[in-house]
Amino acid sequence: MTIKVFNYTYPDCIAIFTFDQSSAHEGFTENALNINNMNINPAGKQRKLCDMHILHSNPNPAPREEDTCGWVQQMIFSDDHPDECL
Repeated sequence: MTIKVFNYTYPDCIAIFTFDQSSAHEGFTENALNINNMNINPAGKQRKLCDMHILHSNPNPAPREEDTCGWVQQMIFSDDHPDECL
C-alpha cells in the first residue's frame, strides 16, 4: 500500500523503500531450525530441535560423495553422545 500511495503522489519520482521486519524475528516456533538455538558441541543449552529431512530435490552430490537425498538429519546431539569435540 505504501508504494501505491507514493507512486500516486509522486508519479515522476523513484523511491527506495526499506522495511524493518523486526516483528517477524520472534515468529519462530520453539523448536525451529534457528542457528541461534543450536550448539556446535554436546552438553550445551540447546533446545530440542526438529529433525530435518533432506529433500529429494537436493542437488546431486559431488563425485565420490554419498547421495543423502531423503535422509533424516538430526539437529541436536543425542543425550548419550560422547562429550568431546568432533
